Amino acid sequence: MVYGEPIELEDKRILPVAKVNYYVGGGGGYSDASENTAAAQGEGGGGYFAIKPVGVFEITSEKVKFRPVINSYFILTIISVVTLGLGFLLKRSRK
Repeated sequence: MVYGEPIELEDKRILPVAKVNYYVGGGGGYSDASENTAAAQGEGGGGYFAIKPVGVFEITSEKVKFRPVINSYFILTIISVVTLGLGFLLKRSRK
């Protein structure tokens, strides 16, 4: 988790929060040479880096409240599943 610099608005502070993921890897190898072939070798590496907003902490003199970020892909998935489920139920009830 990464916390940003607090932002002051009127009588409260907003503290942004994000999640950071990273993965790295690498490897290498070679094959032995024989009388008829040459030796071969290779190396490689790669990685993945992502930053996703999680939400904000809303800080006032009375309380601290966490407000999560709404994930639009999750909401669309839920709407799709509910719509498909209702469609199947309506189709079955007509038979």
